[in-house]
Amino acid sequence: MNRILPLKFAVRMLARHQPPDSNAIDYWEFAHTLAGEAREFGALLEHQDLSQEKERGEGLAVAFPTGKDAQKAAERYRNLFVGSYRSDGKQLGALPLLKLVTLRREGDSLSIGLTRAGVKFAELDNPSLESSDFNTPLGEKEVNFYLGHILQDVPGEVQAFKLILSALSSGKTRREEVNEAISNIYPKWTPPMVNTQRTGAMSRMFELGLFAKEKVGVTVRYTLTSMGMEFLGRGS
Repeated sequence: MNRILPLKFAVRMLARHQPPDSNAIDYWEFAHTLAGEAREFGALLEHQDLSQEKERGEGLAVAFPTGKDAQKAAERYRNLFVGSYRSDGKQLGALPLLKLVTLRREGDSLSIGLTRAGVKFAELDNPSLESSDFNTPLGEKEVNFYLGHILQDVPGEVQAFKLILSALSSGKTRREEVNEAISNIYPKWTPPMVNTQRTGAMSRMFELGLFAKEKVGVTVRYTLTSMGMEFLGRGS
């Protein structure tokens, strides 16, 4: 899970389709409807990314289901972002893990519903959704909500962010150096696993404004922002 904007879009659509007098709706019906809406919105974001000449991997359309194979793109978006329910009852995917939705199985039926945090996140204005502002993925209130929410309810996300922020604050400003810092904490992780986890976490952190990027030749240097420094000291 490498972006927050696709999560925001999913909870906004769930809030739109979930009746006020119900705490859940059919998972598969929602997943099918969301796939089409996310693909359409992703195409709009891709157009904006091209018009603004954003670099590969830096656009707002990243992680939306816009691939050539619509079915595969929709399945990936659903599994990674919306969530899935395993036979042992474990809920996987970004939205359940971030405690923004809950999946419920009753017999052969599977439902999905927003948590209180999910409702709050869905209600907050988003630049591209409300104002057609495609310069930034998240608004200030969304950023503040997300950071406050994970500090309270998602310790794993906080741990990942603070590990990387600590590395940056100690002068490890390049990708390889951050990977090394993660490997020192998780020595059993393979290099590809370390790189995958770092890439996803740092993509989310960049959306939140916790660090800045500076291109130096063919490499990229990371530097903490004031918001990143503040978050590093919160809850410690």
